[in-house]
Amino acid sequence: MNRAYTIFITLFFLVICFIPVRSANSETSKSNKNLECLVDRSALDDINLKQEKLKKKESDLIKLENELNAREESLNARFNDLNALKNKISKIEVLNNSKKDERISKLVSTMEKMSPKASSKMLEKLYDELAVESMSRISTEKLAKILNTMNEKVSARLASLLAMSKNVSSDANTLKKKGGEKSDRIN
Repeated sequence: MNRAYTIFITLFFLVICFIPVRSANSETSKSNKNLECLVDRSALDDINLKQEKLKKKESDLIKLENELNAREESLNARFNDLNALKNKISKIEVLNNSKKDERISKLVSTMEKMSPKASSKMLEKLYDELAVESMSRISTEKLAKILNTMNEKVSARLASLLAMSKNVSSDANTLKKKGGEKSDRIN
């Protein structure tokens, strides 16, 4: 009887494996024909559900990657625009600085030709930055005469600002030639 039982189980297993089970979803039945006889139907449904969720997540991930790439391109374009503006601003600053330098040179040239008293009155009325910049370009001899005729408090304030100015070199070996000065030691 033991042998008959073994034959019956074997036949039953063969019949179950080789007779396909009809399902409502024909695509699932085609792809999983061979698995149906070996796997529980609920487990197969769980696997299919997880595969669908995985495909949806992959699709969402692709959409997010595309969106991220679009944003990156937008940021790169904006970065390039900002760099172009920065370069434009730099060019304008250079132009403005050269025009400012030209105007200060003209002011210094004018003060060099004026009397010390008139130059001192003009320097007293200029704002400090312009006065110090102008004073740094006036010849030492002329500047001494101008400061001598100027109000003591204003003269002391402007002289201290001139001494602290970044345009004045404290190194004795690097003398700058000022308007009207004659120097043999120019670098």
